[in-house]
Order: sequence, then C-alpha cells, then structure tokens
Amino acid sequence: MKTVSYWLGLGTLAFMPLCASAQSSGVHVWGAGNASCGQWLEETKRESARAQHTDWVLGFLTAFNYYNPKRQVTPPDRASVSAWIDKHCRDNPLHREFMAPAALLEELGGPKSAHQWKR
Repeated sequence: MKTVSYWLGLGTLAFMPLCASAQSSGVHVWGAGNASCGQWLEETKRESARAQHTDWVLGFLTAFNYYNPKRQVTPPDRASVSAWIDKHCRDNPLHREFMAPAALLEELGGPKSAHQWKR
C-alpha cells in the first residue's frame, strides 16, 4: 500500500506544472498552455506531446469562437497552426505557451493580443 501511495504522490508532483496557473501574467491558465515556449519547442519534438499541445492551442481558438459568435476566426490546418506556434516560440522564447495562440488570434483577425510579441 505504501508503494502505491508513493507512486501516486510522485505522479501527482510530476503533473503539477501542467496544472499550475500562469498567475504572473495576470491570467489564470491551466493545462499545457502554462508551459514555456522553451518547453513547447523541446517537448513537441515527440509527436504525442506535439498532438497534446496543439490540441490545447486549437481548444484556445475554439473557446474564442465559442464566446465570440459574431467575431469568428478560422485557423489554417492543424499542421500550419503547430508550425506557427513553433515560429512564435522561437521568436519569443520567454513567452508562456498560451501567449502564442493569443498572438495567432490577432493574426487571424481577432483582438489585439494583451502582450507584445515579435512577428
């Protein structure tokens, strides 16, 4: 029983960075979007991680459309979105991952991003 508790506790600690919120930006961000751009660039070398992070970005874009029915954005295909985030993170390495889809929204005709970013 102690072994099971140990592994559950260790597993919980391992996933805490994904569950922590990005409070320093003034926005509470949960899940993969809280990762740094450096983490995006490193982790997305693995296809399974790329899929997970890209799904988070697509969910971000979908949420914008859901809450803004009169101001919809249409992202390009999944691979193009992922490549756009790659470029954003290379050009803005100190950003958190959630800042990249916010910038992409701006590029797609959505609202101006709340943060500065290099194009």
